Amino acid sequence: GQELTLEQALNAVLIRSANEVCYALAEHITHTTDWLVFAEMMNQRAAELGCLDSHFVNPNGLHDENHYTTAYDLAMIGRAFFANEMLCKISLTRRMEFPATEKLPLGKLEINNMQIIPGGEYAYENIVGCKSGFTDEAGSCLVSCAEKNGLRLICVVLHDKAPYQYEDT
Repeated sequence: GQELTLEQALNAVLIRSANEVCYALAEHITHTTDWLVFAEMMNQRAAELGCLDSHFVNPNGLHDENHYTTAYDLAMIGRAFFANEMLCKISLTRRMEFPATEKLPLGKLEINNMQIIPGGEYAYENIVGCKSGFTDEAGSCLVSCAEKNGLRLICVVLHDKAPYQYEDT
């Protein structure tokens, strides 16, 4: 029953990988809880972005045999993501505060544990944005973008063991 603004929802997804918020956003966008409707939208958008070997079946990336992607495809998706200044800014945000509400009387503070952003152990000064992911099956994954002297590079690390996704990046 808690209500979030769209910006708060994006913060929750990008900073804390809030799976429940991924489902709420999918429901908001499609007006249905049939997650395959949203997954089909994801598949269509992935194809528009140039993805060649991805298939999505849920809004949050949790494991499913029929939910898969490749490093190349994540780089294509990342290219669109990193072109969005707001999404990049959110992904680099260290702390997110939810104000107190009737349903959340004490408010809530969430900390971005991403170690490649400013303040992290593996902070990279030229980073533009990043998004991590983890499941037991996929391991630690990280898609990031850095820019220096006008050259922008996207790095995709899949199926790594923490903290090596940062070192490998």
